[in-house]
Amino acid sequence: KIQNGEIQEAFDIMRRQRVDLNLIVDLDPTNFLSCVADQLICQIEKIDNINLFISSLIDVDSTFKYPVPSWIRHGIPGATNAYGDDSKVNAVCGKMRELMLAAEEDGVTSSGNAVEKGHFLLPILSTFAKESPPKVEEA
Repeated sequence: KIQNGEIQEAFDIMRRQRVDLNLIVDLDPTNFLSCVADQLICQIEKIDNINLFISSLIDVDSTFKYPVPSWIRHGIPGATNAYGDDSKVNAVCGKMRELMLAAEEDGVTSSGNAVEKGHFLLPILSTFAKESPPKVEEA
């Protein structure tokens, strides 16, 4: 589902089955930063779910933390240098914050959904708090 761009459905299944949401990032970190993060913001309408995703982020590659079938692992490109000099959490939080701020400024997400000013306030604040070290003063 994630690889097909069906983020909302994948997120709902993972949340209901208590699967680590880090897999959304870890299955293909480069693809997440380039397009899946945007799809996540466009498709997941409940702010609480975006917040849940942000709060569940950890700097461990969850494809190694949990048993992942070899046929899935074989297709995983790996996180080699996907985040540059940053950690996974900082890179993902920065990208998510950038996309949410842009959507609020434009008044619309990249998929055309209307967004009111302040709609993403809580998840944006969560991205500041989740980074290591936390950027509380910037928030």
